[in-house]
Amino acid sequence: MPREIPPQTYVCLRGTVADYSPEGELWQRFMPALQEQGIVPTGPGGCIEHDGEFRESDVDESVFLPVAPGTTAREPLTVHEFPSRRAVVATVTGPYAESIPRAHEAIAEFLTEHGLSAAPGRRRRGHPPLQRLSR
Repeated sequence: MPREIPPQTYVCLRGTVADYSPEGELWQRFMPALQEQGIVPTGPGGCIEHDGEFRESDVDESVFLPVAPGTTAREPLTVHEFPSRRAVVATVTGPYAESIPRAHEAIAEFLTEHGLSAAPGRRRRGHPPLQRLSR
């Protein structure tokens, strides 16, 4: 489950959506902005939920995709460079509502069994694991 994640570069679009369901609205703005700026993703992305706790409305989220190192972007997009890091990774298959809770449980069990804890960070969905591990 633990592995070394290599350095990565991501392009992001951050915005506020009504609740957790309309993440697609950010993607509908993100993809054309990438195309307008000639930015080519290099793999699958995901969504980061920036609020520290569950919110019923006005959810602060970012959608992201990996890009080549050295990529630049203009607003409303931002580029973030992440150094290599250790991470606990779970792969899920099957229905989201069933698979994600199982993955969270498996990660929590692994952390507990190995005396690890998740470094401070945000909730996120998709790839990559953006939190570091700490002892």
